[in-house]
Amino acid sequence: MISKNLFRSLRFNLAPAHMFFLAVAVSSSLTGCIFRDRSEDYQRTGSIKPIMVPDGVSSVPLEPLYPIPDVQEQTAAFYDIRTDGFVVPRPEQMSAEGEKSKIKIQKVGELRWILAEAPTSQVWPLTQSFLSRTGINVLQSTPSTGLIQTDWVVFKADPESRNQFRIRIEKGLRPETTEIHVLQHQVTGDKATFNSWPETSTNPERESWMLDELANALAGDIENKAASLLGQAVGGDVKAELFMDGSEPALRLRVPRSRAWATMAHSLTREGFISWDEASEKGVFYTQFRDESKKRNWFIRLFTFEPASSTKEAPHTLNEVLMHLSSQEEVRRLFDDIEGVAFGEPLEKSYGYLVVLYPQGNDFIVKIRSARGERINLADNKRMLAVIRRNLI
Repeated sequence: MISKNLFRSLRFNLAPAHMFFLAVAVSSSLTGCIFRDRSEDYQRTGSIKPIMVPDGVSSVPLEPLYPIPDVQEQTAAFYDIRTDGFVVPRPEQMSAEGEKSKIKIQKVGELRWILAEAPTSQVWPLTQSFLSRTGINVLQSTPSTGLIQTDWVVFKADPESRNQFRIRIEKGLRPETTEIHVLQHQVTGDKATFNSWPETSTNPERESWMLDELANALAGDIENKAASLLGQAVGGDVKAELFMDGSEPALRLRVPRSRAWATMAHSLTREGFISWDEASEKGVFYTQFRDESKKRNWFIRLFTFEPASSTKEAPHTLNEVLMHLSSQEEVRRLFDDIEGVAFGEPLEKSYGYLVVLYPQGNDFIVKIRSARGERINLADNKRMLAVIRRNLI
């Protein structure tokens, strides 16, 4: 620090320009003495010791309002701390499919359902509101199972028949989406009794009517961001889950096989995926992937050679690729039960990816391997699985 007397002597002996630079230097040094970067201080904080009550004084046991759990390695977590480091993952981007329409009616075979780009906590009260406005009484509403059972409904076009609907609200395959399934039951005559719900709707036209009316109502109300606390528990477990199978990333689908195959076929044509070939009976897709998140400007593209592996044409058929898999033990474990595979020398041009769908209990597991059936880079594997998941329908 500079004393006042020294500063006065310097003030009369230095030129004005020199005085200016001296003042700046002194102010900079003073600033550095006063302020300190505290942005990282929270990393060095510790737990506060509990208050000790003196002897002879009784106390009531205290429990922390916000307990901090012990940090443990989670081998089943998709973001594995041991491989990725302590990095908070970025929020998943919304699917391009969801940007086009908030409400859609999906169909796989004879199965139809409503897909809403909104969480169940939002869709649950909107569905209840639709039934109330339509004048349809609700006999039973169970948020824990996501089921709504209506009272009997009589249509003017068919006054002799009575219809009852069961609406099932579930979590969608993508995060923050909801599926609404409708089952209809019809009886004839006022004295007819209800025994049990059928597997499929008795009258598909009445089921379609309910789906269309509900979809139109939700399309008009979905911008209302009001949510229900009860609706947060609606829908059960997620239908699509990223996880680590040992040290390999994988995707778990909790849907029937026909639905799993159809939604995978759709997803493998989005966001950089190119579908080259597929075999439903084998449960294998042959694809290519170009990461669209790595945008390049026109100047770089002009002077950059595009490898053949980025083209839309497949170098081989899927059957040819499956006949030249690697003979590694883990490749055999994954592909050995698939008909028509062989393990041996690689093809001359072998690139692209094999996406395998296979059953595991009541679920279906998705894994991505190279064209030789071998594991691929961990980061690329996770990135591709994330792209697949957010484009499921």
